[in-house]
Amino acid sequence: MPTFAGLPTHRRFTTCPTYITDMRETQRTFRVFISSTFEDLKEEREALSRDAFPHLAAICEALDASFEPIDLRWGVRDEAAINQKTMEICLSEIDRCQRTRIKPNFLILLGDRYGWRPLPASVDAVEFEAACRFVDGDNRAAIENWYRRDDNAKPSQYLLQARTGEWIDPDRWRVLETQMHSVLSRAASMAGLPAARRFFYDASATHQEIRRGLGKTPEDARHVFAFCRTGSGTQDAALGDLKAELPEGNVTEFAAGDLKGLCDTVVQRLEQAIREQAGQLKPKTALEAEIERHDAFASERCRIFVGHEEPLRRIRQYLNQTGGRPLLVHGESGSGKSALLAVASEIADKAEPRGVAVRRFIGATPSSTDGISLLRSICGQMAGSYGRPGEFPSTFNELVNAFGDELRAARTDRPLSIFVDGLNQLSSADPLATHPWLPAELPAHCRIVVSATEIPPNFRQAETLEMGPFQPDEAGELLTAWLDDAGRTLQPEQRSKLLAKFAEYPLPIYLKLLFEEARKWRSFDAAADCAVGKGLDGIIDLM
Repeated sequence: MPTFAGLPTHRRFTTCPTYITDMRETQRTFRVFISSTFEDLKEEREALSRDAFPHLAAICEALDASFEPIDLRWGVRDEAAINQKTMEICLSEIDRCQRTRIKPNFLILLGDRYGWRPLPASVDAVEFEAACRFVDGDNRAAIENWYRRDDNAKPSQYLLQARTGEWIDPDRWRVLETQMHSVLSRAASMAGLPAARRFFYDASATHQEIRRGLGKTPEDARHVFAFCRTGSGTQDAALGDLKAELPEGNVTEFAAGDLKGLCDTVVQRLEQAIREQAGQLKPKTALEAEIERHDAFASERCRIFVGHEEPLRRIRQYLNQTGGRPLLVHGESGSGKSALLAVASEIADKAEPRGVAVRRFIGATPSSTDGISLLRSICGQMAGSYGRPGEFPSTFNELVNAFGDELRAARTDRPLSIFVDGLNQLSSADPLATHPWLPAELPAHCRIVVSATEIPPNFRQAETLEMGPFQPDEAGELLTAWLDDAGRTLQPEQRSKLLAKFAEYPLPIYLKLLFEEARKWRSFDAAADCAVGKGLDGIIDLM
């Protein structure tokens, strides 16, 4: 059996973050963001939701896909507006639609209004300070009162503060917001900021959505559709962008009050685009979809991985053996077993390009939580990899025999590595949780690594590897890697507080949840005010 002599020894992996994208692509979801001003197009949006979108959903269903319109009239709470998060939510939803890489994903309605012009919620510190040199007196005091510098952002930013007290009243806030918007817009112009940057000081929320929704390439714009109510004239700036960027025929006018005509046109335009796109999407079998989801799950957990050097060394050693038993990795929930097996599977895959690496993460997909379905999919992947017939029985004993046959198909030039994470997530009544299904001695050229919180009774004969505690220096390195990836940092007091709390509960999953809270801390937040939950239950309650 060839050894895995080429196994890399570095500890940090930075593979592409493909999990969300690949999962959605597998599901063939047409996720379409609806952009418009709210007040003057209320009837049109309701008509589309009532009459057009159900028809498009039926078309997608017939094409083995789904249709998911995103209308944030129902998605942005008052709390988000008070915390100045409205535009962040809207733009991030557009990004999520685009990440599917399935088009169309953006639809525009234009009416009589240009729409609400929001204050920029965050501004690069250098840019903001350059603009503020052209603001004097009371206006300067108001701007400095509402914007605070956050040095936890990389690069530093000025953040618009949440509304409190009397400013929770939307009418009172609207007056002040309009005044500050005018001041900042004029200052940005006087400071000579580039037009691309001045846009965010001048543009309405809908116009900003349109710029984001048009995408980055002509191919992106080819699948964007705009519907403009005739007689509209106050949205010329946004309309100009659309006519310049969209192909002829993608901007359509409809008569005011003609809701049926609008719905018919929307269905006609989008149905054509959906059918064209569906024809280009390669159909996937259930097995292909299952493999893709687990591979994507593994890739996301490999993207930033730090520490666990001793378990990795043991797994490398195990993979290089010429014979032996399955290897069981065990440790409490949240100790990093899933990430460890994901990285180990990537290592095996890269070290032996002609080999076969099968990975399953129980709970990552619905079918993986059923032992019979799980084992059949593993058998199916092995059979396909070795060019064997792919029909497998549904009864447990027959399936275990078939699984053993597939293991023996591994050969010197194509070694087999199987990784199954989370056996403890199977039901206690599941035969894979209680009955032996792995051979005590593996065939040549085959390695199997599984994980569980404890050693299951049916794995007493396996080699075992216990996950040790996550070390403080590893925790600090991993925290830094996550913060760098998020474009954030922490002040020394904040970082010390977080790592001290982690030392009380040294589990990687607890560190991850602490990070998710800490990435929202600003440099001006006192460490004493930065909440950290006590243990997993505490941090989950806090979140």
